[in-house]
Amino acid sequence: MNFLNLPKIELHLHLDCSMSYDVVKRFRPEITSHEYQNEFIAPKKCHDLADYLTRSEKEIELMQTEEQLRAVTFDLFEQLQKDNIIYSEIRYAPLQHTLVDLSSDDVVQIVNNAAGEAIRLTGITAGIILCTLRHYTELQSMETVKLA
Repeated sequence: MNFLNLPKIELHLHLDCSMSYDVVKRFRPEITSHEYQNEFIAPKKCHDLADYLTRSEKEIELMQTEEQLRAVTFDLFEQLQKDNIIYSEIRYAPLQHTLVDLSSDDVVQIVNNAAGEAIRLTGITAGIILCTLRHYTELQSMETVKLA
């Protein structure tokens, strides 16, 4: 049976762990396929969670501007469409994308608008889930709650 053609759902998908080589290359033109595999894709067997999370740090670095956030969001929907995903729950921690000039409100608005456009273009049904992280302070976590 060819599972590629079957409609699927994706219930736990991290926006900041899903960048394709094409979108990474757009923002890091010098990156090779080999470097992308080593820096952005976790090996089949990681040493621990910290080892796995080092890959997301590279992606988060490339998600600090409106252009980057929009490109990453559209890139994800293109990947979903190729995999025949009909419904997805996409999660991310907005505070991770405020390291340059964006506010957390800006981040949420940018991702929501891009996702809305992508939903209209692809026909994929998707929800956005805002996350807090275990190392965040109570104040940071409450900011995420208010954003949601």
